[in-house]
Amino acid sequence: MNANLQLVDDHYFEDDLEDSQRDEPVGGFLPLGIEKNQVVVFSRLQKSVVKLKPNDLKEVNLRMHLGSDWYDYFQLVLEQEQPNAGQRRKGESGGARVAKKVIGECQEIGQYLPAAERRSGVWPDGGGGLLVNSDVLWRPDGTVLEHGIHGDHVYPIVRTIGYGPDTPEATPKDLERVLQSFRSYNWQVPFAGELVLGWVGVCLVASAIRRRPHLLVTGPAGCGKSTLLEQVAALLGRNAAPVTGSPTLMGLQQLVQDHPSRGIVIDEFEHDGRSQRRKDVFEAARASYSLQEGDSGIVRGSPSGEAKSYKMSSPFIGCGISPGPMEPADVTRWVVLEMAKLLPLKDAGDMLPSREEFEEIGPRLARLFVSRWSVLRESLEVFRSAVQSCGGDARMGETYGYLLASYWAFVSSRQATSSDASQVVELAGIAARISAQAVFDEQECLAALLTRVVSFDLSGGGRKLSVAEACQWIVEGRQGKLAVEDRLAQFGLRLRVSRANGRWFLLVANSPNHAELRRLFAGSKWSKGGWGLVLRRLPGGHESTQRLGRGLPPCKATAFELPGDLQKSSDSPGSQPASAHC
Repeated sequence: MNANLQLVDDHYFEDDLEDSQRDEPVGGFLPLGIEKNQVVVFSRLQKSVVKLKPNDLKEVNLRMHLGSDWYDYFQLVLEQEQPNAGQRRKGESGGARVAKKVIGECQEIGQYLPAAERRSGVWPDGGGGLLVNSDVLWRPDGTVLEHGIHGDHVYPIVRTIGYGPDTPEATPKDLERVLQSFRSYNWQVPFAGELVLGWVGVCLVASAIRRRPHLLVTGPAGCGKSTLLEQVAALLGRNAAPVTGSPTLMGLQQLVQDHPSRGIVIDEFEHDGRSQRRKDVFEAARASYSLQEGDSGIVRGSPSGEAKSYKMSSPFIGCGISPGPMEPADVTRWVVLEMAKLLPLKDAGDMLPSREEFEEIGPRLARLFVSRWSVLRESLEVFRSAVQSCGGDARMGETYGYLLASYWAFVSSRQATSSDASQVVELAGIAARISAQAVFDEQECLAALLTRVVSFDLSGGGRKLSVAEACQWIVEGRQGKLAVEDRLAQFGLRLRVSRANGRWFLLVANSPNHAELRRLFAGSKWSKGGWGLVLRRLPGGHESTQRLGRGLPPCKATAFELPGDLQKSSDSPGSQPASAHC
């Protein structure tokens, strides 16, 4: 390279160029890498990520994407780099040299990483702070930056998110108006309005946090569920995507295409056993709860045979009269808030904010929240620990911890202390919530097994019993006990009693190929196997090799204690000595 060149803003200029020639026109590019047969650049003219195929590297396209004046100027720069035209390839134009320069710099970068591109939303800056990207790129302290590469990420210009560095922060009066409205519903659970406000805060910084809890609001018709969602959507503005009815996965993908952390607000989120959409929502919400930037996101096949993926880091809020049951994996990611019929307003002074007022308050509320990012970040662990002290597991600590720390960041400008967190957790009745939501896979699997009804051939004739009733029949030593044992053995089940403590254990064959046992689990998540690993988590659970019936070969089986209501003490009337032991 010519020794007289100086590096200025990633490009080289001749020392002896006139001063007027040193002023680079608006435009140019920053190389981002190669993706398949495309070069990927950041256009400094359009302030966007541009992907160029070989046919797109023609002069007219480069002028369009990178700037016509800059294109002419950059040719002059390249001319200064190679002043001896005779050294060029025969017939090589100035435009070809520009294209070669673009390709070469992108090839030096290597593979383009889509995860490096950060679109609309609030993002971590790597140093504990935030960057807010929209039509302006700025920090919470009001500093405005130029769109482009910052750290390991590229920030293209995107549509406004409704607030910016010059937006005034919400006043205590604004905050009280919002809380007054959220509290005005006839909630059946404490602190529900505050949790809704916390969810709004989570939405505003969803791309910058590790966990994104979801809310499910339920109650009878006319209790105000839809009104609440309208208010939430009005507060969030462009940071929310309100829909009616459960969207498809493809619909969700389109909702978050340009704003991956946009809150998903679903009205009429009702259970329909014939529809896949509700299941799709829960699947997307599970992925969104903990999606990190390096993850592939939700992956689906395509007609071309290539895997297609999209990223979603959206908090969900849904409401319905009958939203239906949740999987155990969803229970710890969603917080259920119940409503009753609305109570009449006491007087005119109880008038709540209109939608228009919420739309005015929303940007100010968002500006306040991002300015208190440090309060949220420093209070999170305190609230998380307080929730776990109430008996919640790590997942519950994350879910409620984020909601409560977010609420705290709205109402306080200082970090929460342990005393503050304990008081808020107590007001929110978190201990009772945790107890009510303690549903586990192993309990659901056990229920699926014990409630299955099958036919038994007893001396008094045929009779239908649930597996639980059959177990009780054996434990109590009723007439026909051996026939019940033989029938259970056909299903891969056997009861045995422990010599150590006299407790009854149920043995279940592990093999997923046991046809009769699969019949018992038909319609459940374990219809194709896997029950052994899950049932082993129950009290006394362990694996052993046992004969499950007379004349049957030994096999691998999972043993666990029968639930307490099916146990029978040895001195109870009608009990018989056990002939088999664990």
